[in-house]
Amino acid sequence: AAERRAAERRAAERRAAAREKARRHARARPAAEPSTRPGPIPAPAPAAAIARQAPTYRRSLTRCKHYDLPQRVRLQLTVQPDGRVAQATVAGGADGRVDVGCLVESARRFRFAPFAGQTVTAAVDYRL
Repeated sequence: AAERRAAERRAAERRAAAREKARRHARARPAAEPSTRPGPIPAPAPAAAIARQAPTYRRSLTRCKHYDLPQRVRLQLTVQPDGRVAQATVAGGADGRVDVGCLVESARRFRFAPFAGQTVTAAVDYRL
């Protein structure tokens, strides 16, 4: 009987320790977890965010090549705060191996994460 009471006492002590640990952990945690939902990009960094997101569209540009040769192209993208491309121009690397009109038309279909602020222009390099 004494052995059983000792086991019950140890179990009660473990439960109490676990409750105390949970209480301390809950107090140490911030009141609200930061949101992980996509939302507007902070104002100071939209051009950097556009340059970081833009390479995901590389595949849609490869169909604009005339020859199966490596090609580097620089696109200048003007992006509106809603994430749509307002203007796209080829800023470099477009020799006779790529269709410039195709590049511009494809780039106009790109969509980026919305951001706060004014229209942003970003230059993005692509390896086709």
